[in-house]
Amino acid sequence: MYNAPYTDFMSKFYSNYFNVMDNTGGEGVMAVVSNILRVAIMHRIADTYGPIPYSKVGNGAFEVEYDALETLYPRLIEDISASISQLEGYNTASPIFSEYDVLFGGDFKKWQKYANSIKFRIALRMSSMDQEFAKKAMQEAVNSGMLLDDNDVATLSTDDNPVYKASVSWGYLLGKCDYYYLYEWL
Repeated sequence: MYNAPYTDFMSKFYSNYFNVMDNTGGEGVMAVVSNILRVAIMHRIADTYGPIPYSKVGNGAFEVEYDALETLYPRLIEDISASISQLEGYNTASPIFSEYDVLFGGDFKKWQKYANSIKFRIALRMSSMDQEFAKKAMQEAVNSGMLLDDNDVATLSTDDNPVYKASVSWGYLLGKCDYYYLYEWL
């Protein structure tokens, strides 16, 4: 139960991540966004659990070596910096990608800001390990732009979920709704 975030994120995310990488050849906007999400998720897992398998995941081995935080954080910054650089070449919004982008509606500038915010957070975490590297990464993130106001925040609306609609419009939601409503209406 207590390791569910670790096992769920690692197994479920990585299967999808490698599926995207295989189908895109590691190129294009889907690969870039997948890499940003990979860094964000693995950063959270490392903050929670400490050293994690990262750099050698995907090489076909059943068991892989764990990356120490001192080597993991710079690698995460390197990976997300590469994604930020690739995003700079895309248009502000993509009509094709926006159809499937539930966080930012295909707005690449917001993806850049999100990635820079993650980069800043990772650099902050590693500032006690390598102060100069962390300071440089933080400065790069600030100079490139981060999520700073409400219009930039990633949101995932659940308003269209039928359970949400039922609970909000009816005020409550029970497992035996038919019986309960019939009882009240009598």
